[in-house]
Formats: sequence, structure tokens, C-alpha cells
Amino acid sequence: MWEVLGLDRQMRETYRMLLREQECTAADVSDRLGLSWNQAEDALDRLAAAGLAVAVPDAPHRIVPVDPQRSFGPLLARRQAEVAARQQELARTQEAVLTLVAAFSTREPHSPPAPPRFCTGVAEVCEQIEALVLAAQATVVTVLPSPAWDLALTVRSDPVEQAIDRGVAVRVLYPDAVRSDPAALGQAKWLLAAGGVVRVGGALPPTMIIIDGRVVIVPADGEVPTALVVYNRPLARALATLFDVAWQDAYPVQAAPAPDPSTGLSNAERCLLRLLGKGMTDASAARQLGVSLRTVRRMMAEIMARLGARSRFEAGIRAAERGWIGSAPRPLPHQPAAHAVSSRPRQAVTPVIMSS
Repeated sequence: MWEVLGLDRQMRETYRMLLREQECTAADVSDRLGLSWNQAEDALDRLAAAGLAVAVPDAPHRIVPVDPQRSFGPLLARRQAEVAARQQELARTQEAVLTLVAAFSTREPHSPPAPPRFCTGVAEVCEQIEALVLAAQATVVTVLPSPAWDLALTVRSDPVEQAIDRGVAVRVLYPDAVRSDPAALGQAKWLLAAGGVVRVGGALPPTMIIIDGRVVIVPADGEVPTALVVYNRPLARALATLFDVAWQDAYPVQAAPAPDPSTGLSNAERCLLRLLGKGMTDASAARQLGVSLRTVRRMMAEIMARLGARSRFEAGIRAAERGWIGSAPRPLPHQPAAHAVSSRPRQAVTPVIMSS
């Protein structure tokens, strides 16, 4: 886990020893960790370069640990900013794709390509999906938010297995909520066992299937399940770009991140707070997360209960105060003067109003 911070085994063991002993010399590290004197000195020097250790001013041969929150706080802030930027990119791409789809549906009758094909009813939609998957030559990528789970469960497994056996790369993106649906989770595990690749993400694009980068299947409005099949490479490429952005931010279904130990928030709850903090309605957040409106409201009620808040406005303030959202940092523990680490001015708490 520490490798992501650039800390190797010797640095980790040396830092843990500093935490236990409060201060050490290179000779202490060498004796207690079984390192050569040069290795011990090198480990201490690299910890100092990483901002995790500093020499005592009046005894430079003695080293004390530094609070990692001060050292790696800026790094964490940069990573969080990068994630926020990617989410904004995903939202802009999704908006552009939906605009393109709307333009396609209202094109002039004489404009190529041929009109899309509508499939109505569960049986006809599944039959069309199975036929296209069976004919796939290279790739099948799919986004399955919760409204599409029931329909996906009715698609026969044989065409998918045959496509994978031929070497077709099958990738499926689910929302976090798939873990609470035994049937959908079972389908995801079956797909993994068959040789497909499955990931889970927080904010998802709309429901879609893209086959060989040329055929797109998307839901259409209607009282019964209806799908729109479009043979259009530019549209397929645009949707594939949207899929790839979400895929990069997702994680393997068999390796879900644990809830944040400092907040108890799951990945889905963190995404929900971020979306509502930007002013999204519950319905918009549900579409982004690929879950139902009822699920979003249940998640928000659980977060409010955890915060002891009686309203969403109060929940927004308390979440910002705890550093869950906004720019309010957590208070840092007192640092001895010997650490010689300069402290930055704290930012003001930014309360966020969450609308329903």
C-alpha cells in the first residue's frame, strides 16, 4: 500500500521504528533493523527527502518523525483535483454525446446513414443483442446501470461465451450498487469466469452496447422495453470515448475499494456527496451513479444519520467541516518545534447545500 507514496520496505520499517522510538540515529536503525550503517543512513536520508523525518536542530545525528499529513497533504489534494477534473471531463463528454445522439435522431430524411432500427419488447431486444454479439469480430463494450440489469439477465449466455471463445474482448461496466443485487452480481461473476472483463464505477455513462466500434445499441423511450440499433461509426467512436473515460476511473469488480476508514464512506457515497455538492438533483445524481432514485435517497438518509444532521443543509455543513467534501481540512496534531516544518494557513470551511 505504501508503494504508491514511493516508500520501499526499508523506508517503511525505518519510519515505523521512528514512530515507536520518537527519535533515532543511523546506528540505532542499523542495530535494530539489521541493516548496514550505510543502508540505515540512506533510509533516513530518503525519509527526510520525502518529508517524513527531520534532524533535531541541536543534535543533527538524531532524527525524529514528521506527521505524514503535512508531508503528503499537497499530494493528496493534487490527486483529488485530478479525479474531480476527470469527472468533469466525463460529464462534458456525456453531454456532447447526448447532443450528438439528439442531432442524429432529428436529421433530414435524405441524410445518410440509413435510419436506425427499433426493437420493441424484451424478446425482440434480447434477440437483437444476441445476434449482434454473436456476429462480433473484435470488441463488445457495455454499460449496465441498474435499470438495465433485469433486461441483461434475460440475454442468453451462449452468444457471449461463443464471442469470448473466438477472441472477442468483452468489457462490462457496472455501478457500485451491483454488489447489493445478488442476481446482477452473479451475472458479473459469471462473465468474469467466462473470460470477460468487469469493472465497477461510481459515475457511469448512459446504458449502451458498442460492438466492433461500428454498431451502437441504446435504450429508446417507450412504455415497453425498446432499443435503438444504430450502424454509425462516428457515433460509436464518440460513445466509446465516453466509455473509456469511465472505464479508467472504475475498478475491478473483484477488488472493490474498502470504505474510507476515516469517514466510513463507500466509493458510491463519496461520489454521491460530490455530485450533490455540485448542485445536482437526486434524479440527476441517480442517472450519473447508475442507480435508482430510491437508492440515492436511501444513501443520503444514511449519510445524514451518520452525521447526526436533521436537514441536507446541515449535512452539507457537517460534511465540509469533517473534510468529507469542500475545502475544510482536518485539524492537524501539534508538531514539536524540532520538526522544523512550516505550517500553511488553514482554509475556511465551505458549506455545501444539497438539493433534493
